[in-house]
Amino acid sequence: MSHSDEPSTFQGRRPGKGDPLLGTWLDERFLIEERIATGGFGAIYRARTADGTPLALKVLHPTLTGDPNMVARFQREGATLTQLHDPHTVTTFAVGETAEGVLYIAMELLSGESLHDRLERERLLPWQTAVAIARAVCSSLAEAHALGVVHRDLKPANIHVENRGGSSLVKVIDFGIVKIARGSAIDDGQELTHAGHMIGTYDYMSPEQIVGGECREASDIYSLGVVLYEMLTGRRPFAKLTSPAGMMTALLTQTPQPPSVLAAIPAALDRIVMRCLEREPEHRFPSVIELAATLGRVLAQRPTSREEVTAVHPVLGAAHAEAATIARRTPSAGGGDPDGSAGGAGVLPRGIARRTPSAGGGDPDGSAGGAGVLPRGIDDGLLRARTERDPDAGFEAGATRRRCPGSSA
Repeated sequence: MSHSDEPSTFQGRRPGKGDPLLGTWLDERFLIEERIATGGFGAIYRARTADGTPLALKVLHPTLTGDPNMVARFQREGATLTQLHDPHTVTTFAVGETAEGVLYIAMELLSGESLHDRLERERLLPWQTAVAIARAVCSSLAEAHALGVVHRDLKPANIHVENRGGSSLVKVIDFGIVKIARGSAIDDGQELTHAGHMIGTYDYMSPEQIVGGECREASDIYSLGVVLYEMLTGRRPFAKLTSPAGMMTALLTQTPQPPSVLAAIPAALDRIVMRCLEREPEHRFPSVIELAATLGRVLAQRPTSREEVTAVHPVLGAAHAEAATIARRTPSAGGGDPDGSAGGAGVLPRGIARRTPSAGGGDPDGSAGGAGVLPRGIDDGLLRARTERDPDAGFEAGATRRRCPGSSA
């Protein structure tokens, strides 16, 4: 690597105009080529290693290096990401600090688009696609929750959809404001959020989060419920509210209308979403693993259209899509619904949806068995650092090819 004799903020090649990092070798390891995103914390750059491997660099803004809280959050994000290896979590290669005190996180360079951008373009998604994306997010969160990590900022902008070999691969990104459970394996002993302080994006916050209460796994489940609601209907549950105060009042006093009022979806899926959006955390799904299993049963019950077939079986679905019937059948009245309830079609009256699925029978995850129940990887081997899972399992074919590189700021 050549070095310029001209002074600059970093050792390396001549800085680019307007940004002292452009064209430099960060930490003498990564050549910064382009700034692809900016935010209050700093910026994300497209970079490459000496052997030409492309990657994304998240760099803390130099003016924030004097803020102990911001530095601690950035370091916590890096430390957390290095412990997460689920195929649906953005991959982190390195975390470091230059001799000049610049903090950075080196991650995989994403080339698809955020779910936010996709919803901006398409407004809403087929329910099968929405369920597939939600199950992928569950896979990422399951590993994080098992390590004591609560994301706290789950929203469409932090869910990325990649095109990998003709299939879609969902990636959860931006673990910048995670909550680490005390006593967990990666607990750093620091309390970065004071009691009563609201942190996150209020449009997707749970009731307990918006009042500054304790965030646990159920808080992420609520946020995922809001995202799922938006994917299904094209709007958030309380979309007309534009202020944190108004949102807080609504979350604490109102029940959103079921998504089936706004979109044609299976009754079982309607109840799943409303259970995720329960005001009390203990009335939501007890874990993202159970949520993923329940969503999987909705998909497994109705393999009819081309998209449903590819959502459950991306390889077989593509080969046999023409043989699949396009007719949308309603669930049979007998035998119970795939959300774990015993009722037939239709939305449960308010309050009844708070029941937990009946125990007994079936697999340890609470399912009744059969293919397509859990995303591959949510199993007893979840905590293994590296897996042999197929990251494309459980997603619809034909992802968008519009390029939007890098992680969210």
